[in-house]
Amino acid sequence: MARGARVEYPGALYHVIQRGNNREHIFERLEDKEYLIDQLRKSVAVDGMELYAYVVMSYHYHLALRTCVEPLRKVMYRINTRYGLYYNRAIERTGHVFEGRYKAISVENERYLISLIRYIHLNPVRVGICSKIQDYLWSSDRFYRKPENCRDWITAGHNIRGRDEVCSKI
Repeated sequence: MARGARVEYPGALYHVIQRGNNREHIFERLEDKEYLIDQLRKSVAVDGMELYAYVVMSYHYHLALRTCVEPLRKVMYRINTRYGLYYNRAIERTGHVFEGRYKAISVENERYLISLIRYIHLNPVRVGICSKIQDYLWSSDRFYRKPENCRDWITAGHNIRGRDEVCSKI
């Protein structure tokens, strides 16, 4: 049975989840997490997406993002393909790195987006990796805690309202 097409449109907000194939730990090394985060940074610049939150765990990652220029399928194709090629080359292996198609849940309102950002940032605490989110280095939480850390590639707390307003700066 064929899977259903995703509903995609410019300005749509999504909660994206992608797991390692067979839930393998594909982000164990520091450089693996940094490579994925670098791909997210590049996607903001190249694909015109807005990234509200991210967390990179050992076998999966979560994103809260808005598409503005490129559709989600192209954004995710670029991120996952580049990471897959990097990872297979780095550990000298072949085959699928990710488990099937990424999961994308539509975010329909600001209240849900705010709770989603909180959920994404608390993920490492919830699974027992650290006791305080401030101790986890591979999430966008630090951009929310200290505005001076905020980079132009993270949309941290500003411009959450109104897709037309947010996408008009692209």
